Amino acid sequence: MRPYNKLEKIYENVDQLIQHRANAVRNGARDRARRKGIPYELEITDVYDALITSDVCPILGVEMTWHDGLNYDPYARTLDRINPELGYVPDNIWIILMRANQIKSDASLPELITAMANLVNHLYKDQVNERTRTGYRDRSEAQYDLDLCK
Repeated sequence: MRPYNKLEKIYENVDQLIQHRANAVRNGARDRARRKGIPYELEITDVYDALITSDVCPILGVEMTWHDGLNYDPYARTLDRINPELGYVPDNIWIILMRANQIKSDASLPELITAMANLVNHLYKDQVNERTRTGYRDRSEAQYDLDLCK
């Protein structure tokens, strides 16, 4: 687990850098929780542990990088609430890609299902939909294939 940016030159070791990022992430989450009026019960160790145990995004399956805090990086680690209504509590957070967090925040479940069904229809219809060889006829077929993947 090695940061790939200029911040590592500032800190004596990688652990100190991760502690700095954990503190910055925690403070941002606390501020968002106050603005949104949602629960916040995180300790610095909750965020630190989440950061050091996450190398691959659980949503997109892509290796995550360390964010320098200055520039946009779609592969950077971000703190996310698994269930937004529960707020920032230890059992409701995970570290995901910034891009995955954006997708999750911008798209509704029906939009995601439709987008994936259309993507599969156009790119992978021969591999996934052997039943008809013509792609999905309707959304229920797409939902069926999505259910098979669970």
